[in-house]
Amino acid sequence: MYLAPLAFVIYLKLFNDQKNRIVLGTEVTFRTVLLFPALLVMTSTTALAPALASTQCPLKPLNVEVSLDADEGELVFHNDLDRYDLERLRREKTAKSLKKNWWPVGFTVAEKHFNLTSHAKVVALGAQQFCGVLRKVAIKLEFSRIDVYVSSEFRPGSCPYKETLAHENIHVSIFRNTLKRYSALIRTELERAVQVSEAASGSNPQEVVDELQRRVKNRIDPYFQQFERDQKEANAAIDTPENYRQEQLKCPLW
Repeated sequence: MYLAPLAFVIYLKLFNDQKNRIVLGTEVTFRTVLLFPALLVMTSTTALAPALASTQCPLKPLNVEVSLDADEGELVFHNDLDRYDLERLRREKTAKSLKKNWWPVGFTVAEKHFNLTSHAKVVALGAQQFCGVLRKVAIKLEFSRIDVYVSSEFRPGSCPYKETLAHENIHVSIFRNTLKRYSALIRTELERAVQVSEAASGSNPQEVVDELQRRVKNRIDPYFQQFERDQKEANAAIDTPENYRQEQLKCPLW
């Protein structure tokens, strides 16, 4: 089991004729990849001859059970922090500074988790000799929570509030749409991976299961990497100065 944090921030820049510049942003915290300890089933095969044990595994590939659970997570809206509070919160999340006279008026915080659990049937072939085959693979992919912040300086129903919220909701849609699309792709690749999965060997049962899980992980890792790239690019596509300029023109006062 390991936990590898990755974070990035996308800043959305609104331009106006006033001294202060308004910044909307999206802070996304990824916690990937989280691999749970693989589960295994031990089967004794002490009757196997040592010569046979050292050259081949008696187990045949099983009909591996595959499951993938994708969860969009709870969506929580906040309108109780002003731009100063949001800046403090942003600093806590990113440890980065904004340019002078730039202030956050809205951003979105999300956490994505990926869990991969493998079950295997393992047999003992002899002294420090084991082999095994996959029995079950389960993936949990989720946004555990998505928090959308709009500055308390913007009263609900006001033009700035509506425009800020609309922009942040686009980010929410991007998160959830890419999750849905890549969940289907990852499941398809997972099913392909287990269909060609072969027995693995090792000096102890956990080593066998770790190897079986590593093979599966190597097959689906490129999809997770592309998932994050596509999500980042889609967010950046709406976070352009020109797009923000057009959004800000919709309201006479900010």
